[in-house]
Amino acid sequence: MVSIHLISGSVEIAPNIGLADAICDLVSSGNTLFKNGLEEKEILLKSEAVLAANKKSLAEKSVLIEELAFRIRSVFEGKEK
Repeated sequence: MVSIHLISGSVEIAPNIGLADAICDLVSSGNTLFKNGLEEKEILLKSEAVLAANKKSLAEKSVLIEELAFRIRSVFEGKEK
């Protein structure tokens, strides 16, 4: 029999303390799973984050929005190197 329970916080420890046999977690790298002796069995969903703005903000604050987008891209590019 399967029971589903909502757990918040450090869900990766749940299997190690006998609270769960398996977990479903949102991860970016999977490092915390590995550190807790867990392994990924299946990817359920891939997602992405987007930067969105309305037309008025794009018109009035395009320089600021482009600067923010540049900084975000720079962080990701820096992590890849």
